[in-house]
Amino acid sequence: MSLAGRPIFELTGLSSQAAQTARPNSKTLVLIRECESSSVDIASPCAKLLVEGCAGCTIRLRSPVSSQTVELVNCTNCTVTSDHPLGTLSADGSESIAFNLAFLTPEVCCYTSRSAGVSVNGMRVPAGADAVVAEPVAMALQYISRTNERGQLATAKVVREGGAGHATTEAALAAAKAKDRMLEHSFAAYLEQQCFGSLRERALDGIEEECPSPQVHAPEC
Repeated sequence: MSLAGRPIFELTGLSSQAAQTARPNSKTLVLIRECESSSVDIASPCAKLLVEGCAGCTIRLRSPVSSQTVELVNCTNCTVTSDHPLGTLSADGSESIAFNLAFLTPEVCCYTSRSAGVSVNGMRVPAGADAVVAEPVAMALQYISRTNERGQLATAKVVREGGAGHATTEAALAAAKAKDRMLEHSFAAYLEQQCFGSLRERALDGIEEECPSPQVHAPEC
């Protein structure tokens, strides 16, 4: 089984079971679907972890995830623990989701949409980012949470420039636009200095040609 050319290792329909996966590799997508009250230990490297429609499950990543991405969709009361660095966490249409990371840095981003009760290392995504799970997908807002310089979880609404661009925040987008404006002003000032400076030098050269400096002759003895 494959998705977009990527091999898939799938676990489906576990109920009150414990499973250990040792078959995936760094190019394989691990897909866990419709499992209940089960624990899954992923011992081998994988490309990405996707969990769909699971309830009351615990999942442990004991090996690296090459894309550093974990996604949960339509899940409830699930916990994902990673012994290796992750970069992108995602919970969509889910409730009571806990991410426990051995390495939590400001580069780790947690995206939430139509979800409630999401936490990262015990820090709950602020209540303002919780949405009604039943909200239509097309209308759902998306939020991004990451730790700040004080180690606290800060959350902001996700915006996309042009409606379909790279996911960012309003503050980051405003800062990027301000930087672009500053670069434009600096470049305009540089061009102005180059153009008008050259014209000024030519004008001064013309004045010197029209009005040559007076020649001083030594008095005759």
